[in-house]
Amino acid sequence: MAKKTNKTSHVLSLITGSQPPVAPSGETQQEGSAAEEPVRVPSANVTVVDPREEGKLAEEIQKNLIRELEKEQTEEQAEQPREQEEQSEEQTERSEEQTEQPNEQAEQTQEQTEQPQTNAGTPVQKEPEQQEEQKQEDRPSYRVVNIMEEILTPELILDALKSNDTCTCSRCQADVKALMLTRLPPKYIVADNTAVPMLLTYYHNKFRVAVLSQSIRACMDVKERPRHIL
Repeated sequence: MAKKTNKTSHVLSLITGSQPPVAPSGETQQEGSAAEEPVRVPSANVTVVDPREEGKLAEEIQKNLIRELEKEQTEEQAEQPREQEEQSEEQTERSEEQTEQPNEQAEQTQEQTEQPQTNAGTPVQKEPEQQEEQKQEDRPSYRVVNIMEEILTPELILDALKSNDTCTCSRCQADVKALMLTRLPPKYIVADNTAVPMLLTYYHNKFRVAVLSQSIRACMDVKERPRHIL
C-alpha cells in the first residue's frame, strides 16, 4: 500500500476526531503539523498622570534648571576677577622686566665708557691734549700772596677795635685796616696753595709786634676822627 501523506492523515483525523498518527522518522512536517499557541502579552502596570501634577513637575524642573544656570553664572563671575588679577600680575611682571632691561643696558654702557678698550682688548690711548691737561692738573698751582693783607683778618681788626674802645662798625673796620696796610711794610710771596697756611703762620709770628703797634695807632686815629655817619 502507498504511504499516507500528511494532508490525508490530517483530514482523516478531523473526520474521525482522533489525533493524527505520529510521522515516521525522516519525514518533515509541513503545513498544519501542529497548532501554534497564541502569543501571550504580559500585562503592564499603566499609571495615569494627572495634568495638574504634570504642570507642577514641569515647574519644578524649570526651577531646578534656572538654579543650575544661576549657579554656573555666579561661578563664572567669581572666576573672572581671578583671571583679571592674574593678567594684571603678569602685566606688572612684564613692565618690571622691561624697566630692568634699560637699567642693565645703561650700566653696561657706563662700564664701557669708564673702561674704553679697543677690539683687540688693549686700552685706548688718550689724545695729546688730554695728556697735557692731565699734566697741568697734576702740577701744583702757584699764586701771589700779600702776606700783610692775609694776616689782617676781620677777626684781628675787630679784636683790636674792641680792646681800644673804638667803634666796630663796618666803616671803622675798613679805615683801621687801610691805615695798617699803608703803614706796614708790604710783603708779597709766590707759593703753592697747599703751602700758604704754613707761610701765613710763620709771617704772623714774625711781624706780630709790628702788627700790634700799628693796630693800636690806627684805632686811636679812627677814634679821634671817625668817618662813619651816626
